[in-house]
Amino acid sequence: MPLTLLVTMLLGFAFSISIAIAIGGSAILGLALFDGDKLILVPKEMFTAIDKFPLAAIPFFILAGNLMETG
Repeated sequence: MPLTLLVTMLLGFAFSISIAIAIGGSAILGLALFDGDKLILVPKEMFTAIDKFPLAAIPFFILAGNLMETG
C-alpha cells in the first residue's frame, strides 16, 4: 500500500501537479483502493483541517498590508 501511494504522489510531481493536490490525490486514491468504507471521512477531515481561525486570518493580514501599502 505505501508503495502505491508513493508512486501516485511521484507521478503527480512528474506531471507538475501542485504538491498539495498530488499528496491529497494520493491519499484519496489510497483510501478508495484499500479502505473504501472510510472514504466518507475525507470531506469531514478536509473541512476540519481548514476550519481554523489562524488560517483564515493570514490572508486578511496580507490584504491589510497591501491596503496600507497603497494608501
